[in-house]
Amino acid sequence: MSCNAYNENNSPYLEISGVLPDDYCFTTAQQFATDLVAAIQARMSGKFSTFIISDSEPASSDRDKLWVHVDSATCQPVGIKLYYNGVWTTIGVDKFWGTDTSITANVITVTSTFPQVSFQKAGQTFFIKANGAPTGPTTITIKDGSGNNIYNTTIKKYGSQDLQGLEYLSGSILILHWDGTNLQLVNPRPNSSANTTGGANLSFESDLNSDGIPDDWSVYTAGAVYPGNGGSGGDNATAPTGGSSTLDSSQSVHGGKSIKFHAVNGGVTAGGGFIQNAGYLECDAGKPVEFSFFVRASAADLKNKAQIIWYSSNANSPGDYISTTTVWTNATNNAVGQWYKYGAVGIAPSNAKFYRIRLWGGEANNPTIGDVWFDDVRIGPVEFPYSYQLTNTGSGSITTPSSVKQIKVKCVGGGGGGGGGNGITAASGGGGAGGTAISYLTPPLTTQNVYPYSVGAGGAGGLSNTTGSAGSNTTFNTTDVIGNGGGGGVPGGAGGAGGAGGTGTGTLVYAGEDGWSNGGNATADVSNGGSSTLGGGGGSKLNAAGGNASNYGGGGGGTRSSTPSTYLGGAGSQGVIIIYYWA
Repeated sequence: MSCNAYNENNSPYLEISGVLPDDYCFTTAQQFATDLVAAIQARMSGKFSTFIISDSEPASSDRDKLWVHVDSATCQPVGIKLYYNGVWTTIGVDKFWGTDTSITANVITVTSTFPQVSFQKAGQTFFIKANGAPTGPTTITIKDGSGNNIYNTTIKKYGSQDLQGLEYLSGSILILHWDGTNLQLVNPRPNSSANTTGGANLSFESDLNSDGIPDDWSVYTAGAVYPGNGGSGGDNATAPTGGSSTLDSSQSVHGGKSIKFHAVNGGVTAGGGFIQNAGYLECDAGKPVEFSFFVRASAADLKNKAQIIWYSSNANSPGDYISTTTVWTNATNNAVGQWYKYGAVGIAPSNAKFYRIRLWGGEANNPTIGDVWFDDVRIGPVEFPYSYQLTNTGSGSITTPSSVKQIKVKCVGGGGGGGGGNGITAASGGGGAGGTAISYLTPPLTTQNVYPYSVGAGGAGGLSNTTGSAGSNTTFNTTDVIGNGGGGGVPGGAGGAGGAGGTGTGTLVYAGEDGWSNGGNATADVSNGGSSTLGGGGGSKLNAAGGNASNYGGGGGGTRSSTPSTYLGGAGSQGVIIIYYWA
């Protein structure tokens, strides 16, 4: 039909075609009136459209008219419709309602909308009731009710990004807007995979679709293979065989639910399963990612572990996966019949921007039939309620009771001594601070565990043109955690160099600050000792001994003389071991 069809009408006029015979005679007045009315015939010439008011579709012969559609039960107006492109289309409507009928993952199919949509137009908005939750890029087809595809495209978010997982849940209402190029999801969930930790269901409380899997998490059991990140580009972790999972309301340490894995034995592949966050969490390359979680087990020898999966992007594309780091294991000393808090930390690779947390309950080759629960995952520096300090310098050992299933150990090396004054007008360098190393240790035994240790001494200050002594190393369990001592400051001359800060061995290593130097300036007074992670070093002194460090691991201060006299550099402070734990 031409768009001008409704304007092809002539001006209306009345045409009378009936006449009375020339010899007509009437016998009564009534007869004349009746015959006169019958002789007058009138019609409107031309084409004129009229309104059809009906609760049902007009006949095909009336498709040139406007249809005022009313509800059959209430007679309320539904809309004014025009027959266009083979269907009756509601005029002036840009908002449509529909229901997803697809049972295929990451596919949405809408067979009909209300009002009916029959063409694409920028600004159209759809309210679609979802029949599932996405796990990645998702396509949508919206039909016109006659089977014709009006939209057949991939849903986007934030302009042109593909969905990544759990942007919506089954039964929720999707708001989709056609911008002329993309059908954008206007209302992605704030705790979906595209976002960070905010509200990420870390206590497993939310299960809006009632599928037994916590929202924002993915669970793999019974040999299921995690597809990684683009097939061969991912880690493709395989769940143990025979295991199962339950969102358990009978056991929890935070909120009302926990995730429970039932692990079996019987072969190298037998076990429970694993859970990991479905979305991506942000990280900084080269920086630590630290988190805590609670575990409960029915047997001490269930094989459990925690991992961090690193990604270069959150695009869910091949090649985004970088590596997987195991940050906690426990195969012999699980807390039986009680909840226990564990911590874990990993260092992000140099090209990492995102990560996922993966928790295994009953790893493959599990030796025992039993149950493992996880709850209350918390991202950030782990806070333990108890701590113990070892401050006596020299060697010894410490015994942890069987109730302690993990310790977080911080070793700070002794600070270096400041350089000695040499009787000229140049400052000696300050001593370097002791390095700090931090690691989590999980005792392997269900009984008491004995750990050897050594607390490093601070270095002595130099005297009369001598370099300060280096601080001693602080060690725990021989080589597991080492905080190296700081170097000694160099005497003046043309400007003494500061002692080098110590480094260390452990999961997290923080170098001590280098001792200060006057840089050859004969009048500057900046030869302070370096600061450790626990505090500052000793200050520089003029015509007096350098200041001694007062905080664990601090370097001793240098000295500056304006006379021929010599002065002693400040002493570095001793190291320390701090043990944090949950009991």
